[in-house]
Amino acid sequence: QEEMDRSAGHLTQFYLSLPKKDKNLVIYVFLKLGLLKGKGIFFVNSTDGGYKLKLFLEQFHIRSSVLNAELPFRSRLNIIEQFNVGNFDYLIATDESADAVDTDDEENDSDDDDEDDEDDKQQKSKRHKKKDADYGVSRGLDFRHVSFVLNVDFPPSARSYAHRVGRTARGGAKGVALSLVEAESAEQQEVLAAVQEDQPKIPISGAVTETFQAVAAGQVGVQATEQSQPSPLDFNLQEIEGFRYRVEDVARAVTRTAIRETRAAELRAEILNSDRLQGHFEENPADLQLLRHDRLATHVCKV
Repeated sequence: QEEMDRSAGHLTQFYLSLPKKDKNLVIYVFLKLGLLKGKGIFFVNSTDGGYKLKLFLEQFHIRSSVLNAELPFRSRLNIIEQFNVGNFDYLIATDESADAVDTDDEENDSDDDDEDDEDDKQQKSKRHKKKDADYGVSRGLDFRHVSFVLNVDFPPSARSYAHRVGRTARGGAKGVALSLVEAESAEQQEVLAAVQEDQPKIPISGAVTETFQAVAAGQVGVQATEQSQPSPLDFNLQEIEGFRYRVEDVARAVTRTAIRETRAAELRAEILNSDRLQGHFEENPADLQLLRHDRLATHVCKV
């Protein structure tokens, strides 16, 4: 179904090649100026990177939440439910954290089971049951009404890219996938080429000039009828240069210490909310008071 949606044009895919240091600048401007509208998922390649982005956005009073794979399943489920009902519009995730609460892979694997023998089916069934036990996965859990996916960190593979952008443009709805590609990274350029080979091509719009069509076809005088996805985003970074000083000044407040303390604070908060430890805290109130004191002492960035 996702493949059909993409080929039908429901999912629009772009990439923006830029220096790594300009990612915060682009994210801030695209959000503040409304170039990215609605609810969105920001994908990063590490948990620390997720909290770094969260703290950066917090400086500008932009609410977001990190879907941390280290948190208990119940906590992650609660975060997704809050995102789905609109308590906040921006969710920051890694491949690991998103896969741990989604069942797309299980459903896709079940389609392949028809070609396997009975032993393979039983082994896959056991692996799926173990995954369910580990994560508490329930079928039907999903990210709803996602308008855009922003790959802050470019995914490590074409498979990862497909899983990420598949979070938007579902059920016939339209969606946008934007990927930030580090201009200085040869590895990311190689993965981008693999992604473009993997993703379905789209017809070139009639508004595209004949010159562009000839270049896309690889030779002058020949018009291309299809364009690879993701397509390059026509955006001039010089146009947002005036925002640079403010963004870089704010970003300096997001230190490694701030990231570490924020992660620790969230884990402590989840311990407080754990039903499993409720009995322990009732018998040992001093432990609860200690955790509460630590939680109140974790505001690490000046907004």
